[in-house]
Amino acid sequence: MSVAKPGARPGAKSPAKPPENHPPEWETVAHEKLQDCRVFDVYRKTARSPRTGADHDFYRIEASEWVNVVAITEADEFVMVRQFRHGNDRVTLEIPGG
Repeated sequence: MSVAKPGARPGAKSPAKPPENHPPEWETVAHEKLQDCRVFDVYRKTARSPRTGADHDFYRIEASEWVNVVAITEADEFVMVRQFRHGNDRVTLEIPGG
């Protein structure tokens, strides 16, 4: 029976020892799901630096696979939209999406 390290991701395998010419790996101290945003989930991992021993937070977004469809007019022009994005508080130019 194997026991996962505290904070380890479920199903995560223990990494093999890296070859000598690779930098040392960081130790995962904690891992948690911060938010379920319907189309993606936000995670925070706390890892310990192999060089300094200090803990640092790293953030990751996980999403299901998706595709983008690009509309092209008969004049070979891309259809784009401008819309306000709250994440960066700006109007952005992008392909239309649902």
